[in-house]
Amino acid sequence: MALRKDTIRKKSEKSERELEGIEINSRDLKRMVVITGRKRSSNHSSSTCSIVVVAAAVLVAIVVVVVVVVVVVVVVVVVVMVVVVVKLKVLYMFNPM
Repeated sequence: MALRKDTIRKKSEKSERELEGIEINSRDLKRMVVITGRKRSSNHSSSTCSIVVVAAAVLVAIVVVVVVVVVVVVVVVVVVMVVVVVKLKVLYMFNPM
């Protein structure tokens, strides 16, 4: 009987230690989940923010390129028209009809 009680005590002490370890581990896990959850949410918001910033930058770049192309085309057309008008005036001055 004494051996049985000792083995039961040892088993119960061992199981109590295991349970304490499990409780500590579960607390640590909860802390880790909370910490990683916060990190994930902050990383998620920053990645969303960075995606929005990149999208805005791309849109601004596209608008700038389009505006530059339009300005260059307008300048080229105006220069060509001025050159043609000047040539016609010069030709008319030397060869009046």
